[in-house]
Amino acid sequence: MIDYDKLIKTAKAIEEGASRLSRLNRAEETGRITGGRTNVEASVVVGTEYRFVQSGQSGSYESIKKEAGKQKIVLKSYAEEKEKHGENIWYSSLDIERLIADAVEQTGGAEADVYLMPDKTVIKIIEHSNVPLEFLDDRISLYNYLFPETSYELIGFTDNPYNENLTSFIVRQRKVEGKTLFRQLKDIVQSEREAAEKRMKEIVIKKMLHDFGAVPAATDNTYKNNNYYIRDLHWENLMTTENILENSDTHLYVIDTNTSLNIVKEDGGIREYGDGKLIVNY
Repeated sequence: MIDYDKLIKTAKAIEEGASRLSRLNRAEETGRITGGRTNVEASVVVGTEYRFVQSGQSGSYESIKKEAGKQKIVLKSYAEEKEKHGENIWYSSLDIERLIADAVEQTGGAEADVYLMPDKTVIKIIEHSNVPLEFLDDRISLYNYLFPETSYELIGFTDNPYNENLTSFIVRQRKVEGKTLFRQLKDIVQSEREAAEKRMKEIVIKKMLHDFGAVPAATDNTYKNNNYYIRDLHWENLMTTENILENSDTHLYVIDTNTSLNIVKEDGGIREYGDGKLIVNY
């Protein structure tokens, strides 16, 4: 059972910088706060119930689903407590329909439905195939630390439409005005597209090395350094306000990616996830 009053006090202490969770390092944990009160509270709730290092999340798909189901039960209990206090964070199918009705534009990919809202923000409903704590740590908190200009705010959860053990996350993000690199490539005539894509790849590699000291990993669209993996950097997840081929110095916005700590020693990794205990900051 969730001690709601204690949870609120703990979350407030984290937001005010008096304490922090030990999952990431002190600087990276600021991304958890950027992710909003729901992100902080959910991290505390799930992290308290299930303290384990990320390396322990490997295993069969069935074992991951089982663990994900346990954490989903905890998240639903948390959402029920929030509802008792007048806040709905677990979206029903009707809530989703209302969100869609309010949107001015809808797009989507393999893992997310994306809605442009009237206030110029973007809401994404992201299906997650692993345990919820991984999403809270990596897809929101660490992502926000690495890419603060396109940070996510967690606003709620909903049931995964394809697996009852899995959770989908509802996040808000500011809309970046510009074009994705995918759209920029589509604007190029077919005969010149291969050369343009090669040049685009060279520019992105240079920018990732300059900004993060990250180099291409063995997997496509993945970059790494000793601290992090930055995955899924395909053309639809990268955006610029100017044409990147006409101005290679234009700022590159990452609007979605799958980040994690590099815990693989054989791949140069020097990091580990903490156990999630609450640490008092001095």
